[in-house]
Amino acid sequence: MTTKHRHIPRASLIPAMRSAASEPQRTLLPTKARHREFSASPLPLCVRYMASVILLLLFTAIAVKAAGPKIEFPETSKSLGTFRLDLIQTVDFEFVNTGDEPLLILNVNTDCGCTAAGYPHDEIAPGDTAKISVRYNGRNNPTGTFRKQVRVRTNDPDNPLVRLFIKGKAIKG
Repeated sequence: MTTKHRHIPRASLIPAMRSAASEPQRTLLPTKARHREFSASPLPLCVRYMASVILLLLFTAIAVKAAGPKIEFPETSKSLGTFRLDLIQTVDFEFVNTGDEPLLILNVNTDCGCTAAGYPHDEIAPGDTAKISVRYNGRNNPTGTFRKQVRVRTNDPDNPLVRLFIKGKAIKG
């Protein structure tokens, strides 16, 4: 008959011999069991390490992304309503630089010659408000509804192109 011997540390042999009946004998657990017993997380160490690296990279990306100029328009579409075709209509699109660096409007383009836009050529400081004025001249256009697009190019790294729209209905006067 073969018996399996338990591994008992030497330090625990002496107390076990002295009072075998009063104290239970301690045995060492296998290495993996000991690790599981003292580990704070049930995940393997490599998974916890990779998770912490990913979180660090994510927080770094968020911090880097927050820097720079940022353009925000409360409204990107405005209606001119119904108006006489021979009258020039003007509307302003206000915007704010919510970033932490100066904002530049690089250029502004319109759909056709009937629409023109004026914009600030100077830097817009963080927290400052400015406007883009759009003018519609429908004298050579037919009557009826229209929708025109204005493209604004900026140095905002997250939003380098903003599209603004004007719409309305021109009638004969």
